Parts: sequence; C-alpha cells; structure tokens
Amino acid sequence: MALAAGCQSPTDGGHQPQELRALPRPLTVAEQEALAGSTEFGLALFRTVNASHRGENVVLSPLSATLALGMALNGASGATLDSMRRTLGWGTRPMPEVNDAYRGLLDLLTTLDPAVQFVGSNSIWVRQEFPVLSAFSSVNQQTFAATTRMLDFDSPSAASTINAWVSQSTNGRIPTIVDSVEGSDVLFLINAIWFKGQWRDQFRASLTRPAPFANATGDTTLVPMMHREEQVRFIGNGLASGVSLPYGNGAFSMLVLLPHAGHTVEQLVDSLTSDAWRTLATDGLGGSGGAGTVDLPKFTLAFGQSLRGPLAALGMGIAFTDQADFSRMTSVPVLISDVKQKSWIDVNEEGTEAAAATSVSIGVTSAPPGVRVDRPFVFAIRERFSGALLFIGKVARLPGG
Repeated sequence: MALAAGCQSPTDGGHQPQELRALPRPLTVAEQEALAGSTEFGLALFRTVNASHRGENVVLSPLSATLALGMALNGASGATLDSMRRTLGWGTRPMPEVNDAYRGLLDLLTTLDPAVQFVGSNSIWVRQEFPVLSAFSSVNQQTFAATTRMLDFDSPSAASTINAWVSQSTNGRIPTIVDSVEGSDVLFLINAIWFKGQWRDQFRASLTRPAPFANATGDTTLVPMMHREEQVRFIGNGLASGVSLPYGNGAFSMLVLLPHAGHTVEQLVDSLTSDAWRTLATDGLGGSGGAGTVDLPKFTLAFGQSLRGPLAALGMGIAFTDQADFSRMTSVPVLISDVKQKSWIDVNEEGTEAAAATSVSIGVTSAPPGVRVDRPFVFAIRERFSGALLFIGKVARLPGG
C-alpha cells in the first residue's frame, strides 16, 4: 500500500452528509471506562490471536466478543466474575454500572450516524427444560435486548435454527457459527453485528488498476488497487504511519496503518498497546490533514477460530474449568465450553461491509450421565418397593433390523 491521502467525488450526485464534530451527548464515567477497557481488551485479544497466525490474514471483532461475553458476565459470580470482568476491561466496577454502560454504548453506536448502517443483535438459546434463572434472562434483555429462546437441542435442526438467526442478523455474511450441538451444551449466548458504510469520499472504480502487492511471505501478487486524491487525515507514530478514512458523516472511520521501512507488520501488531493506540488513533481529532493520494487494495477477508485459548491466556481461564461459578445464570454447575467467532469484511471503492458473530457455548461441568446400549447386556424386571424379581435375562446378540 502506498499511503498519503485524499478524497474523491462523494456519494450519489455529489452530496455529502454533514460531518459530525462531536458525540451528541457527553459520555458517562462508566462509558468512558468501558471504551478504554474494551479497547485494551480488543488490542490484547488481537495480539494474542495474531501470535498463532504469523504471516496469515486475521480479522476479529472485539466488540462482538465483548458483547457476547458481557451476557455471560451477568451469570458469573465469585472468582469467575472477577476474572472475566478484569479481562474485559471493567476492573471491579459494579455490575449495574457495567450494564448501564453497555446499554448506553449500544444505543449510541446504533443511532450515532444515520449515513451508516450498524446493527447489533443478541440472543440466548436454552436447551428445553434447562433451568435458567429469570433474573439472568431479564438483565440481558434489558441490557443487550437479548431474546431468550427455548430450543430442542437434541433435534437435528437445532444448529441450523441458531445459524439461521445468525445469518439473518449479519445480512447473510456469517451463515454459520454453531457447527453442532453437543449433548453437554445447555446454552448458547450469541452476538451478531453487521456494519455497512460508504466512504465519505469514495474511490472511483475507473481509477482502480492492477498493481503489485508485496506479501509477508516474500512473494508479490497483482491486486486491484484503488486510488483517490484530495484531502486526508494523517495518523502515525514512530513505528507506523497511515490515514483515517471516514464513512458517512464521519462518526465511523477505517484506520489504515503501514509499518515504516525496516519494520514488519508483525512488529506493528505486537506494538499495539493501549498507549500506542491512543497515539495512532487520533482519527483526525488530533492528526494532521492535507492533500495527497491514497492507494488501497480492494479486499475481502473471512476469518474464524475458537477464542477459548486466547481468552484463557488473557486471564479468564477459570470460566472454562469445573471451578467456574455461573450461579447467577443457573442452579446447575456449568462452565464456558467454548467461545467462537467468525468475522468477514469487504472493502471496495464504495465503502466497507463487515460482519461478525460470537458464540459463547455453556455446558454442564460434567457431561450428563448417559448409557449407550451397544453391546451384550443384562436386563431385569422387578417391583421396586418389594424387590420382587419378575424377570431377568441377558442379551448376547440381536438380529439385524
């Protein structure tokens, strides 16, 4: 990527929506802490996931992860609550304040920019007849507008029912998040987000040309390179520089960061601490602006993996063990069996479409007892109270069905 900046003719007949200069209301102290904490969590998650994907494409949604885990947080107690709350960046803030901040930020994100489409959806899927505390369902409905649905997890269509909701909630971009429903699964807490924004200053398709792109693997490929000229907002620090490309009326933007010569993109990712991010992500509020050009590849990426290992490494490992305490969720001992996320993004001349889904699967701490009678066995018929033995036998072989 060659970066320096610029704009191009705006959308639809040259009309640009009025640029936002500030939030419509001041953030509460809890919301400010939520943003700082979620950014720190998101960067740490990105660094941790990237460590096992050197030289590969990665795309995550920290927001989707924190919203899905936020629902689980409302069911946690004791050391489990403490570790999850710290990992998600909340410190020791009381849960009512945490939920108020979640709710306020969701309202803000979904209504902030009428020129950008942003949809967040949350749902809780419960195995039929599994006892979930009403207070747990209620607080997640109030905070995340999460619908709680009972579902026959033993039905062959259980996974497809959940996946249909995810697909609909992400405009078809994430068609599946649950591969299968296991016998130990009792709940799925799922967040889905969908974003679509047109560049405030679009690239002209007629200026897109094939151009070389030097891959991290050392080879070079030809890619469709977009191009535009005019004004731009520059960002950077000692390790990287780049641009902020706003969408719609400017509330949302894409930051594009290019490591300086002599540094690798892996070093750049490893350097992204909260302090470094604050320096980089001025997003035009403190960055410089000027004329220049932007050459940016068109690209589409899809990524997905379990986040269980990275989340455990970040400090919430107890939630995945038999020592987990989710007593504010259910009276049955349960744990988080997995956290899966799938993300998708498409960047083109008009703008960006992106989607993500995160599934937090809750399972019983020990698999429910079961018997599969698939070998020779003994049977008996008796009267339970007296102990009278009516019949007893052995089955050594059975005719084929």
